[in-house]
Amino acid sequence: MGRQRGMSGSVQAVILLPAALGIFLLLVQWSMLAWADAVALAAAEHGAAVTAVHGGTESDGRLAAQEAAGEGRCPTCGSRSSAGRAVRR
Repeated sequence: MGRQRGMSGSVQAVILLPAALGIFLLLVQWSMLAWADAVALAAAEHGAAVTAVHGGTESDGRLAAQEAAGEGRCPTCGSRSSAGRAVRR
């Protein structure tokens, strides 16, 4: 009878699915790093702008940058967090 050429469907799945999943996860990781970089840059620029105003101090700039980065903040309730947990007012 005729011989089958190439790889069978299960062999293709065993090779291609993990490769596709790995590529997808690499893209997700890259997008998260790019987003974090953009947030950090925006926070630094905001802190520098606050510091640059007349009478602005370094501590004012640091506080503004931390608030802009959302450090320890709950975005929906607008309150400080304790050990990474949101605390409601």
